[in-house]
Amino acid sequence: MTEYRKLNRQELRVVRALLKGAAEQWHGHIDQLDALRVREMSDGKMGSLKFVECAAESERKLGPRIASAEFEDEDGVLVSVQLNADQHHRLFELDIWKVNFAPLIAWPDSDGLVQKAD
Repeated sequence: MTEYRKLNRQELRVVRALLKGAAEQWHGHIDQLDALRVREMSDGKMGSLKFVECAAESERKLGPRIASAEFEDEDGVLVSVQLNADQHHRLFELDIWKVNFAPLIAWPDSDGLVQKAD
């Protein structure tokens, strides 16, 4: 059985920062973050999350990229972060990729996340 949960404090900080740095059309999602549920994706513990919707998950498809950023994990390895929407412009996933494929050690603080121009 898949376990759904709210975003934890560190994840919430990263998603909020990505939305604030994104195009204005995405800012409305900021107020919804506390109510959303996520499930951890099978990514080798790098930290990727899928946002859960009431609609059938099989009907949701990857849509536009909302924002992307990078940060250095505590071991100095670069981590790429991408926030994606589904085809209906609802939050779809927070895609985390640590370039050496190792598990994520720590989420960045507010100053450690470097947003990339999209």
